[in-house]
Amino acid sequence: MSQWKRVTRLSPCPVCKKPDWCLIAHDRSAAICPRIEQGSVRNIEGSGYLHIFKITKEWAREVYVPARAKPLPEHNEVLAIRARQWIRECEPTRIEELAGMLGVSTEALNLLNVGWFDKNQSWILPMMRTGGRLIGIRIRPQTGKKFAIKGSKNGLFIPNNLPSEGVVYVCEGESDTAAMLTCGLNAVGRPSCNSGDRLLKELLENNEVIVCADRDGVGRRGAESLVQYLNLHVLGATMMLPPDKYKDMRDWLHGEGKEKVYTASKRVSEEAWGRGVHTGSDARVPD
Repeated sequence: MSQWKRVTRLSPCPVCKKPDWCLIAHDRSAAICPRIEQGSVRNIEGSGYLHIFKITKEWAREVYVPARAKPLPEHNEVLAIRARQWIRECEPTRIEELAGMLGVSTEALNLLNVGWFDKNQSWILPMMRTGGRLIGIRIRPQTGKKFAIKGSKNGLFIPNNLPSEGVVYVCEGESDTAAMLTCGLNAVGRPSCNSGDRLLKELLENNEVIVCADRDGVGRRGAESLVQYLNLHVLGATMMLPPDKYKDMRDWLHGEGKEKVYTASKRVSEEAWGRGVHTGSDARVPD
């Protein structure tokens, strides 16, 4: 464990700004403050609230791993049978309809294995785990809110062409993932801004990762947390935001077009790791 020292007037608590009672780690990666709970990861009985400022290997367990982490969900063949049927039965006109609604390419939606559930008049998207394991199905109605079919567990939106190495863009939701695929980028989606961490760790351990954040506060905090977590488990991770006037990646695509999104995304990769977005050679934006 980190060695602790008492705060002083010259070195006050970074949480409450007071010169007494509190403790701070020698490497200033964390503090224990008995006065302020907000922003802490837990209460240490008899000492105060633990606040973590820098995610070191020592603190990763405190922040990311619950005391008894549940096993990751396994393949659900019952749901997989239904998903395969709905994907086979999906007419190209349904893919074109959804592509028009979202402003993405039909090729991107096909890579995500979009299907059609005729009884519900809804599109379906398989939610996956590495190794081709289907763990859930997201339902996207023509009108109304998205939901998961009964028996589903939250999984990732993994395209058929995801590489086992090189740079991958992690997006929030299936529509942003489809937007980045439309731009010719390797992308995978998680179901929300605060889920899928361990599934991504398992999938992308040999990749560099760029986490695409939404502009809202919740989305940005979720992306920052994911970057910190993945930096402990993958080859490297960093974050990318759309320009100020766009709320997310799909909005950016609609506002500036795939060539500008591709070029800006490639630049983030080059600045982080000195390489383009694809291993071995640069990719071309699809025509």
